[in-house]
Amino acid sequence: MARKEVEITPLAFAKIIDWVSSNTEREVGGYMIGKVMKDSVVITDATFAVAESNPAYVALDNMAQFRIIEEIEKRGTDETIIGFWHSHPGLGCFMSGTDIATQRIYQSLLPASVAMVNDGNAFARSRSLADFEAHFYRVNGKEQQDYHEVSFNVITDPNKLLNNLVSHVQAQENPEKIAEKTATKMAFELRNTLRQLSESLLTEEQFTKEHLKLKKAIDSACSDIESIDKQLISKDFFSDQIKKTEKTTKELQKSLNVEITKQRDQLTQLTKVVFGSTLLAILSLIAVITLLILTLLS
Repeated sequence: MARKEVEITPLAFAKIIDWVSSNTEREVGGYMIGKVMKDSVVITDATFAVAESNPAYVALDNMAQFRIIEEIEKRGTDETIIGFWHSHPGLGCFMSGTDIATQRIYQSLLPASVAMVNDGNAFARSRSLADFEAHFYRVNGKEQQDYHEVSFNVITDPNKLLNNLVSHVQAQENPEKIAEKTATKMAFELRNTLRQLSESLLTEEQFTKEHLKLKKAIDSACSDIESIDKQLISKDFFSDQIKKTEKTTKELQKSLNVEITKQRDQLTQLTKVVFGSTLLAILSLIAVITLLILTLLS
């Protein structure tokens, strides 16, 4: 019995693929429902039953397990809880110590039960079924790491598929079950949302520290803006002063040019006067010398 192989319906497998690939940041899990046949274990359905989870841990909802058993008893079928499934997002498929201990409990109640471990992160990126990792396991004995992998296949036989599909549709037509599943999933999403919100809230001390940091950053930004504004004002003032200086310089240059021209004209006139006077004095001197020479000769 402990060595039986596993068959799983496409519908049950598709549900697990969807749940696992839609939750790549935290572990999720649930229960597998099926039948123990003569030569194999057939998994006909799977449920989502998470009570608490994080990226490396998941706790299943035990009350959901009781409700599944109660529902199976009401239907009067030969189905039972075959085992549990869960995910290891981004970590690959293996049995942790907790998984082994849990599976040992299941096998003590039903030796044919199996544990299914999945990793859908690669599939979530590529959307290629070849990238979805799924493995089934059973424990061997009492050793902590003593477990082995169980081979499985997805049912493809048309008659088996039709029989399982009919049974599943008949079970899903129960309005109470539909409402219950919806409420369970909504409760899980609400718990996760509230938990994330709780983790993001700051304590009063943290809030005060963050408030002071923000105030300091704002004050620093205001100071930078004022400094830039002053620099802009200084730049404009400096530009105005440059323009005024250039204007004054041009006016001074113009006045200087006028004055230079005036001084040049006066100097030219003075030169003419001095030259005329000097020439007259020289001529007078020459006349006096000439007169003296003539007087001496006579």
